Amino acid sequence: MRSFSTLLALMVLTTVVNAQNTVKRTPVYEVFSSSTCPPCKPANDHLVPIFEERHGQIAVVKYQMSWPGTGDPYYTPEGNGRRGIYSVNSIPYFVRNGAAESYSSFSVDDIDDDLAEDAIVKIELRYMLDPESQSISIRGYAEALDTVKSGAQRMVIAIVEKVTYQNKKSNGETEFHNVFKKMLPESAGDFIIGQVMPGQTFEYDTTYVFQGDYRLPNNAGDPINDNIEHSVESFDSLHVIMFMQSAGTDKTIYQAATGVLSKSIEDFERPWGSWPTSVTDVAVSSDLKIYPNPVNYGMVSVETPNGELINNVRIYSMTGAEVSNQNSASKAKVTMDVTDIATGLYIVKVSTSGGEYTKRVSIIR
Repeated sequence: MRSFSTLLALMVLTTVVNAQNTVKRTPVYEVFSSSTCPPCKPANDHLVPIFEERHGQIAVVKYQMSWPGTGDPYYTPEGNGRRGIYSVNSIPYFVRNGAAESYSSFSVDDIDDDLAEDAIVKIELRYMLDPESQSISIRGYAEALDTVKSGAQRMVIAIVEKVTYQNKKSNGETEFHNVFKKMLPESAGDFIIGQVMPGQTFEYDTTYVFQGDYRLPNNAGDPINDNIEHSVESFDSLHVIMFMQSAGTDKTIYQAATGVLSKSIEDFERPWGSWPTSVTDVAVSSDLKIYPNPVNYGMVSVETPNGELINNVRIYSMTGAEVSNQNSASKAKVTMDVTDIATGLYIVKVSTSGGEYTKRVSIIR
């Protein structure tokens, strides 16, 4: 089992101290595509690098479609169901937080705008992988922070493969990112009927087992039968996203989460809103430099090994509350003001161009 990690990413240089009942949006970007679609290649060539710049702060899923021609081998009926929700009749098709827009004008600045918005729902999501049994266990938690409009809502958990290669066909693409594999808890998600009020919570705890052996379908007309086979190229490459969406005509997605990979049952099952209590549940990176440590005045510096560029630094209390969030203009060293953070032990999580680092810091007064 791999240690859990979540890549965070960059906006502009700014520091945010979050109130306990306030969370920022985790945006959702859905892409409808096919390896037989010539214009889908330039669309994905444009979008993938943008998504990578904010990796870990956003939820991305790509549905492979059944046309043009014979369609993508990784087409799924459930992905086709998402097509029906948005009435997709041409690809590439790009959806931003439930609303269709042109991919060609989409930029990192648009992601930053989405990340800056307050959300009315808080979502936490964890998962564990067991490649030997071809299973993925998922726990999700959603809490309304404000009133969600009356009518039906849809809670969706999507299993996604980070990168696939075998479904290449005729459009020149050789790798495919964030490819949809399975929808939970039902094929269309979980419907919530009626107005959702502040403080109302929803919890999901499920394990999905991929059946049989891997098969590469000949084309979209020969899709995978989930009851006897699967199309997962690497079980270590699976991850999950979760989002809450209006089931009405506006299709607004209120909030999302990217799953955090747990490496122990204790971490996976710990209470929502808490930080791992065991040292072994937090992957600590000895190469990351934090100084001074302990911090006995207002400023602390964070420096990466090998000159890796820092995209984002977050500080968490030992109960899991985020107390600071600073995005960096891609520097190898960032200095932060921690004057307003109370005395105590904290976890610093740093997202860089080369991965994520985690280290403890002690703040004393």
